[in-house]
Amino acid sequence: MALTTGVQFEFGIQPVNPYPVDTWSGPYSAATETLAKAAANAAIPQAVRFQSMEVRLIISGTSYKYWYRDGVADANLVPFIAGTALFTGSTYPITSSHALTSSYGGFYTNLTPVPVTLGGVDAGTTFDNVSIQSVLDDLLYPYQSPAFSTFSFNQTTPIEVGDTIPSGNKTFTWSTTNSSNIQANSIQIVDTTNLIILGTGLANDGTEVLSLPSSITKTVKDSNVWTISAVNTNSITFNRTYTVNWYWKVYYGESSLTSLSESDIESLRVNILVSDSPRTYSFQANNYKYICYPTSYTLLTNFTDTLTLLNVAMEPPTTVSVTNTFGQTTNYYVHRTTNKLGSSIDIETS
Repeated sequence: MALTTGVQFEFGIQPVNPYPVDTWSGPYSAATETLAKAAANAAIPQAVRFQSMEVRLIISGTSYKYWYRDGVADANLVPFIAGTALFTGSTYPITSSHALTSSYGGFYTNLTPVPVTLGGVDAGTTFDNVSIQSVLDDLLYPYQSPAFSTFSFNQTTPIEVGDTIPSGNKTFTWSTTNSSNIQANSIQIVDTTNLIILGTGLANDGTEVLSLPSSITKTVKDSNVWTISAVNTNSITFNRTYTVNWYWKVYYGESSLTSLSESDIESLRVNILVSDSPRTYSFQANNYKYICYPTSYTLLTNFTDTLTLLNVAMEPPTTVSVTNTFGQTTNYYVHRTTNKLGSSIDIETS
């Protein structure tokens, strides 16, 4: 194309302020490449654009030169590269004269999907006019997804069937990893079991006092779940739960009696809150060994001395009704060794 004659000056133009002679060239500043390009394209009318027109962008404080390389459409605004500028696939010669640094512009094109995940580049990714710096940043500095490392509130678990978590204020506490990648005020805490939002729009400060609107009681083996959630800077929600379990007591210990009443069961040496009956029970020397647990738990049929690996002779289980301190009644299986055992023993059950 022939050169169009323009205004001719005997001397050059000498600006007295820090602006380019061609004000269309910018600079246009933004936090990301996408936003900076959008600002430039919005400001420069397509009617004044021409192929090879140069534009200055400042992205997160770093200067870059772009140009309308292949046309004047918005999509034609790409990084300006001196010499053999285009990096395509693996054909670009990587030499000391073309060091891939943050100050060296460039873009990369390869439409073949990445076969395996590498760093922050997922398998299946393709590249079309992507800046070299963006490719390297994704590869070497993958996104660090935040997560909840702890979550609880001032309520212990497990508790006994029939016990109550009272209504009122509770202090919820939590901790997170990669906290800088969590959107501000995106924390939410929910009573998941009862579908009640306790708090939303909360700051990620690790603690919040929230009110339980009503008390919670379970009259059978059960649980209640609370969930804390947040949104990361990729707009993905993540969460963690805290569960309070209601269990029946399991009783065990030693007795000289050949059978046990409800009060005898509740007076045995050990009582524990557990989710089921199979476990190893440790007994002291002398007397019969007793194991008592709710009939809703697994019926024990195997009893093994952990030292000798021999079966321990047991009487057939009897059933006794037991009412706990919270007024909840259930039937218990009562197992007794056939013989009084003079030594201590650990009995593994299943």
